[in-house]
Amino acid sequence: MYYFAGEYVKQLQRKQPELNITESDVLCVQIAALCFNLGVGPFSHIFGLFLKEICQKQHTEKPWDNFSEASVNMFQYMLEDNEDLMDSFRRYFNNPREDITFITELMREERKCIQDKEFLYEIILNESQMNVKVIDYTTRDAAVLGAKINFKWRVFLAKVYVLRCDDGKLHICFHEDDLETYNDFFSTHSRLYRDLYYVRKIRIVALMIKVMLTRADNTELIQDTNSKVTISDAARSMVAYTQLTDSVLTLIRQSVKDPLVQVLLDCLDESKFIAEIGYIIPPEDWNKNPDDLKEAIVKATGIDEIECNLIIDLVLNGYEGNETWTQYYYRDDDSTGKWTDRWAQERYHANLPWRVFFVSGDRGLIKTVQEGLKKAINDLRIETWKLYPPRENYDLMPDIS
Repeated sequence: MYYFAGEYVKQLQRKQPELNITESDVLCVQIAALCFNLGVGPFSHIFGLFLKEICQKQHTEKPWDNFSEASVNMFQYMLEDNEDLMDSFRRYFNNPREDITFITELMREERKCIQDKEFLYEIILNESQMNVKVIDYTTRDAAVLGAKINFKWRVFLAKVYVLRCDDGKLHICFHEDDLETYNDFFSTHSRLYRDLYYVRKIRIVALMIKVMLTRADNTELIQDTNSKVTISDAARSMVAYTQLTDSVLTLIRQSVKDPLVQVLLDCLDESKFIAEIGYIIPPEDWNKNPDDLKEAIVKATGIDEIECNLIIDLVLNGYEGNETWTQYYYRDDDSTGKWTDRWAQERYHANLPWRVFFVSGDRGLIKTVQEGLKKAINDLRIETWKLYPPRENYDLMPDIS
């Protein structure tokens, strides 16, 4: 992200000197991109799901709203804890305090600081999602999969211009003829959800890790300033949060006595997994939530104890929220417009599945849960569904009941 963001802003600086992009502006954008993911917790977005669940159970507020807010907190802590770093800011910036504020605003996408340079806030994050963050991880992950991607970032930068639009402000604009190129990019982005992020076994491993983090949160594992704190409380202190890495699983193995947690850790080593029960496709305009489905399964089985081990996992496709995404464009005569409905169009729209998993290796109980899901499906009048056959659980975790 650092390199791409730097090339982005430098290209605008070269092509449009009238924008008065300074070297300080360039460095601020680069630093904001470099530090954008500082606050991402262990195991990435799974940590965010873990925090959400813990805070809901404890009826407490989350320590921050999103990872970019956590990154800002970490960035500010890094400056406070390293005086030599502040010396570097004083060396390279004429107004270091103002520029540090600007960097944090770029990371949060808060447009406050520089009038007539609002467009700089659209490089890392923006309303269109065609930004450095999304382009960086989409092209990277597509390359990991060996997926063909037609998007060429150097061509993209060559055709980006900043123009004053109908709201009276300067915005980053794309050429109107390239709409399909961008929609193709979003289609590739969506395929990554299908072929990588939400592959069933990958999601199962992620959910197993979330279960372990959740069950381990009663134990104080992470060193804070004067004492150890729980995993969730570590997110409230940047001193502790700097100690919270993927190695937390090693700490859990050493210090958490929960038998299920220890079995799940062994399962990760041995490529064994929690049970796959089935999935549903929610009907159009369905007003139920995952807890409603879980409650219906528990009621159908008559076994209250299974609730804490049932997992309802909603599959995503990367287009979530696309109805609010917009992007300014320019025509050959330098007039501008704004893509709304035509921007980031979902090519193959369909309701996405809700998968049902069960943290157990008891095949008899798994069958009972499947029967409960089937009855819940009938009671809720769900038309599209599937129960996974027993062969899907060939690498099942051991029964510890």
